[in-house]
Amino acid sequence: MSFTVQPPPRRPRPGVVSGSRTLLYVAAALVLAYAGLTVFTGLELRGVTAPQGTPEEQQAAETISTVTVVIEAAIQVLLAGGFAVLAVLTGQGKQPARVVTWVLGGMTVLCCGCGLIGNAFMDRMLTQMGGGENLVEEINAALPGWVGPVTVVLSLSIVLALGAAVILLALPAANDFFRAEQEVWVAPTYPTDSGMGGYPGSSSYPGFPSYPGSPGYPPEAPPGGQTPGGQPPVP
Repeated sequence: MSFTVQPPPRRPRPGVVSGSRTLLYVAAALVLAYAGLTVFTGLELRGVTAPQGTPEEQQAAETISTVTVVIEAAIQVLLAGGFAVLAVLTGQGKQPARVVTWVLGGMTVLCCGCGLIGNAFMDRMLTQMGGGENLVEEINAALPGWVGPVTVVLSLSIVLALGAAVILLALPAANDFFRAEQEVWVAPTYPTDSGMGGYPGSSSYPGFPSYPGSPGYPPEAPPGGQTPGGQPPVP
């Protein structure tokens, strides 16, 4: 006798979950592109933002700036990989991945939103930090003209993609897909001809052998009063 527990049938993926998965892939690609832009911008501004001083002090400042840019870009690459993994897991109906998407996506949207606001007031902030208008002019001269618009477009696209992905996963249509699956119990099966004999009364159960009659006792006469040899029974 054996008991079998079969996995539940695979549930169809709702359209809102498929859309959220696609948006998470898009967000991962956008964050990866933003990491490349971070490295490019940091290297272009490495000499501009270094403080004035001895050559040793400027070299140390440039080294610190380079390390900071590399660390920032590495974090962004890891974030992009995380969104790609979340896209795979949410597409499989994993509830923990859904929760992590809400938390990590919400934090990223908040950071990108703050970055957009900061970029809008960047020139005023640099002027108030003591660099004056000369620093703003040096930064604008060191960077190509397309860097600013591309930065804004990437940040805004990340906000929209992640915001939409988080909202789609929170819709009621996605709840059933992320609900815990129940295993299906199958009734026990019993061995048949391939193993042990079946239970009495089954066709596969072996019958008992017939035993010969005891010596000295004639066999019972068949109906009609005739013995097997055709003679009448002996009184």
